[in-house]
Amino acid sequence: MKNTFYLLSFTVVLAIAACKSSSKIINTYELTPTQTEIAKKRWPQSDAAKLSHGKSIYTNQCTQCHKTFVIESFSEKKWNHEIDDMSPKANLTPEEKQDLTYFILSYREMKAPVK
Repeated sequence: MKNTFYLLSFTVVLAIAACKSSSKIINTYELTPTQTEIAKKRWPQSDAAKLSHGKSIYTNQCTQCHKTFVIESFSEKKWNHEIDDMSPKANLTPEEKQDLTYFILSYREMKAPVK
């Protein structure tokens, strides 16, 4: 009876650990020439370096407090609100906020379904 309890407990702990480790799958968000073109059309001052910097902020700083969100699942309006709201909490400089915005919105536009 004791062995059955230990085996069951071990199985439950293992199952919980597996769920937790797979729940934080992070998209790599590879930068593409298409994304750079989209950003350049919207913000002529943007470039691949700014997008890369924005990606780094999103995948490193934003995930310190919460999970990464699927970028294309939020509207542009929602992302602008979230970036405005979270930038002071993350102590982002105006340049970092701008680079993050360039990255997120150009990625979202690139992945948005064609209408």
